[in-house]
Amino acid sequence: MEGAALDIFIILSVVVSIALGYFLKMNIGYFAITFAYLIGAFILKMSPKAIIGLWPVDFFFTLFAITLFYGFALSNGTLDAMARRVVYWSRNISWFIPIALFLSCIFLAGIGPGALLIFVFMPPIIMMVCKQSNVNPLLGAICMWSGGNLGGWFIIGLNGVITKELIAKSSSAYAGAAGDMAMGVFIKMAIVMTITFFIAYFLLKGYKATPSSEGAPTPLTREQIVNMWLIGIILIFTIVPAVLFRIYPDSGFLKFFSASMNLPLLSIIGVVASILLKLANEKEAMKFVPWNLIILLCGVAMLIGVAVKAGTIKALASLVGTTIPAALMPYGVSVISAAMSYCSSTLGVVMPTLYPIIPGIVEATGGAVDAVLLFALVCIASTFAGLSPFSSVGALSLSGVQDEKERNKLFTQLLFIPFIGVAFLLVLIFIGLLNIG
Repeated sequence: MEGAALDIFIILSVVVSIALGYFLKMNIGYFAITFAYLIGAFILKMSPKAIIGLWPVDFFFTLFAITLFYGFALSNGTLDAMARRVVYWSRNISWFIPIALFLSCIFLAGIGPGALLIFVFMPPIIMMVCKQSNVNPLLGAICMWSGGNLGGWFIIGLNGVITKELIAKSSSAYAGAAGDMAMGVFIKMAIVMTITFFIAYFLLKGYKATPSSEGAPTPLTREQIVNMWLIGIILIFTIVPAVLFRIYPDSGFLKFFSASMNLPLLSIIGVVASILLKLANEKEAMKFVPWNLIILLCGVAMLIGVAVKAGTIKALASLVGTTIPAALMPYGVSVISAAMSYCSSTLGVVMPTLYPIIPGIVEATGGAVDAVLLFALVCIASTFAGLSPFSSVGALSLSGVQDEKERNKLFTQLLFIPFIGVAFLLVLIFIGLLNIG
């Protein structure tokens, strides 16, 4: 089996894995790993070692380290205490709570570390605040997603920096204007994320957020106070070096120091400190690591990795540039970007795959399609699809929901929200709103 037949078979295997897991109430990751092995070993002739190597170690470690670190704060009630105080302090303006979460995510992502910081660090806090203030968990996920992406694509945010570099590498003709083009991408991202957040805010009745009926929170325990300081210290070491390096990019020390401040590894140091300081029981903290979600996400990543090896992802991307008329190109780029990102990474897969073909698309259409618009749509559409439970944002949002019933409900919602989001994006393209910037 090869060529188009293989591509179709791999795409169907992804669909079948999702369908079997959903309807049989089993972890989709197991089916994805099975298909990855069967296709990789018996069709692509990959060695078992190479197939196992497709397991995304970085993301596995990130999920494990962050959730274990937060497991201590969950076990000793630190996050609950923080959430109760946020709700209590906002008791007279409770309608502002979701907006405050949105703005906080914009600020933290935009000052340098990018959206990833929000997606791996904030879910437990955001979901705890939502629980205490009766905010729909889906709105909490959208606060994190929209705020993180808006801030992350700012020119000094990690996503914005990567966008500039990828644009510059995509064509020598764009190298000199890459900074301005990246700013154009940010403006379009900001427009879509802001509109999306406020639509979700009203549809999900964020204005009806209500503080807990409980009185003033009880005093913090010694363990909770120390845990809050520990979280703050790790956050400072994650953010400050990156910000200083953005300000002083010629400093070799800051370059080394900021590159060395890895959030998952710092979280492990936080775990060690939590154990030594006796902030909570290690075994209890370990229970908060979402093993099912880790298997699901990493298993699907293995199957997507096989698709990359087979050339299926590249074939899908190339199809856009050769078969879609210029007038429909923005819609086509959006759909293919979303499809690729539903089970994969925007920064790690979608952008590196699609950005290099955009200059050729623009040239083939005689400049009839705006390059900045296409660059932006790749990012925006794939971030909408990134809300799926099989991508990082959706999976990490789920990891922050401790109630199993609420988690299952949010899982189902996140299965379909990306399709609604992409449809909404297509409407914005049609009315010309994204021609700004």
